[in-house]
Amino acid sequence: MAMAAVVVLVLGFAGWWVWGRSLGCGWPMRVSGDAGRGPVGAVNCYLRYEAEDDKAGLATLIGQSNVGPPTRVTDIDLRYSTDARKGVARVNLTNYDSVDPNMVFVTITYGDGVVERTWAYSEVEFNPNDTSWKVDLGANGW
Repeated sequence: MAMAAVVVLVLGFAGWWVWGRSLGCGWPMRVSGDAGRGPVGAVNCYLRYEAEDDKAGLATLIGQSNVGPPTRVTDIDLRYSTDARKGVARVNLTNYDSVDPNMVFVTITYGDGVVERTWAYSEVEFNPNDTSWKVDLGANGW
C-alpha cells in the first residue's frame, strides 16, 4: 500500500511538472478563468520576458494582428518589469465572448498588487495553420 502511494505521488508530481513546463516558459503564476489552456503559455512567457527585461522574448509575442510599420519592442513595453519580479502573479483569463474562443481578456495582478489588463489571441484568427497564442503588448486596458 505504501509503495502504491509513493508511485501515485511520483506520477502526480511528474504530470504536474510536464504540464507546467508545456504551458510556456516556466514562470510561476496562478491561473483562473474560463478561457481554457490555449493562452496560458503565451501569458506565462510574457511574464517571464517582462521580469527579465527581455525585449527579444517580448518580440516573439507580437502577432500578425499588428498592422502598419514593423513593430519593435521598446522600454515602454517593459513598464511592468519590476512588478513581474515581485512574487507570484495571479492571472485571470476570460473569454472575449462565447462566439470567439480565440480572443481572451487577460487580467494580471502582480505580487505587489499592480494590475495590468491586456488580451491574448490565437494567430488562427489570421492564419488557419498557425495555432500559437500572442499577447497584445501595450494594450493598457480593454
